[in-house]
Parts: sequence; structure tokens; C-alpha cells
Amino acid sequence: LDPQDPEISALLDYCALVPVGREPSGRIVVMGVVRNFDATRHGSDDMIRLNMLVTEALLDDEANQIAGFTHVFDNSSMTMAHVTCWTLENIGGYLRSIANGVPIRLKQNHFVNVPSFAAQVSKYCLSYASEKLKSRIFCHRSIDELRKNIEPSVLPEEYGGTVPLAKLNENFKKYLLSKRDMLLALDRMEIVLGGGTSAEPAHGGKDIVDAGAVGSFRKLQID
Repeated sequence: LDPQDPEISALLDYCALVPVGREPSGRIVVMGVVRNFDATRHGSDDMIRLNMLVTEALLDDEANQIAGFTHVFDNSSMTMAHVTCWTLENIGGYLRSIANGVPIRLKQNHFVNVPSFAAQVSKYCLSYASEKLKSRIFCHRSIDELRKNIEPSVLPEEYGGTVPLAKLNENFKKYLLSKRDMLLALDRMEIVLGGGTSAEPAHGGKDIVDAGAVGSFRKLQID
């Protein structure tokens, strides 16, 4: 999770996943623009790395641990390549890792303009979600509909806010550099799973390690 790694740096340059603002409640808003991710060059492993990098960096701030996260995903102009780069095994492993290993408070999840060809994949993903998480998922047919459900001022300029997405992304890249030592320390961290303890997740530890989520055990989840 080194923000100076050339491959990760390229992922960051896409402006595909960017913290864009903070709601009045204190929740951090993370914006995903699916079309900005080059799925012809990068696969699901890179998507996971990018998501884990953003999540781990933001979780180092106690305000984000307490207030939680709002995720907004703009799926307009999404292509089949964004779907086919995933296998069902990858999806299942990643979602189990998020459910069992990442102490993130997902308070709201907004999906905009989800294409019909992605509907079946979406249903599969929901099969891993708890009833509580399902109640926090909202789908919108347009950006205008999204803006009725989330304060536009916390969104990028392209979506009704005041600061362009590219500028917000540049600011976040500087923030990541300030967190680089912490992120590298997570890469060096080793966790012994098993050993007669009862702390292993219900689905086993391998998925969590494979998804790069081991560092998330350093904090307790507050819900």
C-alpha cells in the first residue's frame, strides 16, 4: 500500500476513488467514478488495492472511525470490462474480507446509474450483505436524484459542489504521502491466525489476508 509505488500512483491518477467532503454529521464522503478506472489495463486486484489504500489511510483518522463513511458510486458509462475483470471467487473473497476484517462504519452507500448488465452481479454482492447494510444501500437513476438525498455541497464540482474532482484528488494524494509511513507499516505487519484462539472470522482468515486487509485488525470496530 505504498502511494509512491508506480502502479498505485497510476491508480490514484484515475480519480476513480476520492474522498470529496464531509457531511454535517461528520461522515466522510468517498466518491467512486467507475468509468475513470481503466479496466482494460487493471483488474479486480488493483481495484481492491486502491480501495484498501483509501480505506486504511482514512481510518487512521479517529473522526472517520467514529462518524463513519458515506460512499457514492457513479456507474454511468460503466462498461462490461468493469464487470468481467472480476470473478465470482474474487467478489466473494473480497466481500467476506470487508465484512469480517475491516472496521469501517458504512453508514450510507449510494449507487447512481447502475446499468442493467450489472444487475445480476449487484444481486450476488448483496447476498453477502447483512440486513443492516442492505438497509443502508440506495440506488438512484440520475445525479439529480442523488442530489436530493445527499447535500450537493459535499460532492465534487462536476456533481453540484464547488471543488473539481481532479483538485480533490490532488489534495488526497498529498494526504496519502503524509500517511505513507503508517501504510508501509501495515504492509510489514504480520498477524497469526488460529493457534487455538476463537478469534478467527466465521469464513476463515485467508480471504482477509489475500485482500490486503490484515492491517485493519489494529483498531476495534465501533458501531
